[in-house]
Formats: sequence, structure tokens, C-alpha cells
Amino acid sequence: RLWNVDTGECVYALKGHSAEVNSVVYSPKEGRVASGSYDCTVRLWDVDTDECIHTLKGHNGDISSVVYSPKGDRIASGSWDSTVRLCSVDTGACIHILQGHSSTVNSVAYSPKGDRITSGGTDEIVRLWNVDTGECIHTLQGHSWTVSSVVYSAKGDQIAFGGWDSTVRLWNVDTGECLATISGFNNDVSSIALENSFDTQYLVTGSRDKPVRRWQITKKELNIRPSYAGVHHIRSSQ
Repeated sequence: RLWNVDTGECVYALKGHSAEVNSVVYSPKEGRVASGSYDCTVRLWDVDTDECIHTLKGHNGDISSVVYSPKGDRIASGSWDSTVRLCSVDTGACIHILQGHSSTVNSVAYSPKGDRITSGGTDEIVRLWNVDTGECIHTLQGHSWTVSSVVYSAKGDQIAFGGWDSTVRLWNVDTGECLATISGFNNDVSSIALENSFDTQYLVTGSRDKPVRRWQITKKELNIRPSYAGVHHIRSSQ
């Protein structure tokens, strides 16, 4: 459903999937939304007309994550079939099938420059991919359980990912070096977001132990914001 932020009114109900919708993302280009579903398809929508522009097929498992490229001309989708598919938004054609994970791909992120895709999976591994060649550039290991969420810094030089092992790890994208490991969670880390305020970078984490935590990365300070149920998804407004 598409809602008016000011009034809280439902503007459109986008219908077409035959199973639960698990991931929704707005395009950098106005008027476009993508949705991924347990029906193994990704649908691209015109939000002004509520029409489905393309139905992207090819995955053999539920869609867990969808993300647009920074220019909005491509879309990547992660699936329970252990692959990431990169498709053209204009034609719906599949450009690359990124293979390497041995289990479910839970989260997919595009780098700010649009030259890389990162995927995290149930196999406890994060993979960095070259979007032009489809090759895996780095394989990042360290989590002892499912990787649930991955996100790039604004500059694209760092990437953070959270896992069911109750930790968040921050990595250097170019070297594949682990820069920091954040612990202190009492349950799975289900979602993370990076937030920039002036010259300070914050990492916001959501966990099933309920609190939303805001970490100041440069000073390693922690602010805890209360939540009254397990947190499954968070996103910065930036």
C-alpha cells in the first residue's frame, strides 16, 4: 500500500502478487516502486497510475530483498534460491545472475557509486560483486550465524552488516578488513541503517531485543532509543 505521509490516507493498493510481499523499495526516479514477494517475482510499479510495468521472473525461491541502483536504471533482487539477479528497469531483462552463496540471500545493497552490489546470506557470508562483470570481488566472513542486513556508508568506502549472532560488523570495502565489531545485543540484529549528520556518521541498529540503538561511529558512543516490540526493519530518511 502507498500512503500519503501528511494525511495518513491510503493512496493506492498495488495488487498483483499471489503471495506475501516481503520487500518494497522506492526508485531514485520519481513515480516508481519495486516489490519482491514470496511468489518468486519482483514487480515494478508506476505509483501515479498504480499499474504494474514489469514482472521480473527467474528466481526459484521467495524474494527476500530488492534494491534499486543509484541511477534507478537497474534493480537487484536477493532470493531464497541463493542467487542475486540484476535486471534492467526499462526492459525487465536479466543482466547478471550472481551465484556463490550456498543458502538464502537475506539482504542486498547497492554501493553509492553504483559499481558494486553487496549481499548477505544465511550461509554467514557477505559477498561484494562487480556489477559490470558479475564477478565476486570479496568474500567477507566473521559472523557465526545468518547475516540479516547489509548497508553501505554514504561514501561507499565502508559497509556494515548485522547478524543473528547478535553482532554488527563494519568493514573496509576495498581491503576487506574488519574495522570494528559491535556487540551488546541480547538477540538477533535484524536491520541496520547508516545516517550522516554534518561530519558525523551514525549507525542505527534494530534488534529483536527491542531497543533501537544509535551508534556514533567516530567516537564509539551509544544512544539507546526505547522500543516496545522486536524491531524488524529500520531505514534512514537520508
